[in-house]
Amino acid sequence: MGRSPMKKTLWSLLLAVSFALSCQGTTLGNACTVDSECEYGQSCFLTGFPGGFCTRGCTRAGGPNECPGRAVCSSTSTQNGTLFCTTACNDDNDCRGGQYTCGEIAGTTLKACRP
Repeated sequence: MGRSPMKKTLWSLLLAVSFALSCQGTTLGNACTVDSECEYGQSCFLTGFPGGFCTRGCTRAGGPNECPGRAVCSSTSTQNGTLFCTTACNDDNDCRGGQYTCGEIAGTTLKACRP
């Protein structure tokens, strides 16, 4: 016997949600001018972020659990230390060409791209 129509619908919905969650973070760090250019749950940070920056806020520098994928929570050196999710890095070459640098996150062994 096959699945009931309701079970098929629920299964399809579960797959769609799983796919959407696995895709979160694909625009993290991308240049942007408006929120709609970023993934769901991210915003386009403009003030103090050259060329715009797809990201979302976070609460603890160095904490990876709040940020999608392999991103980490970091603070800016400007903008009163705004906390935001950004990509981890090893050196400036891992960051967006000349606009962002790879800097250490205080109190951790991590480095992150930031303005």
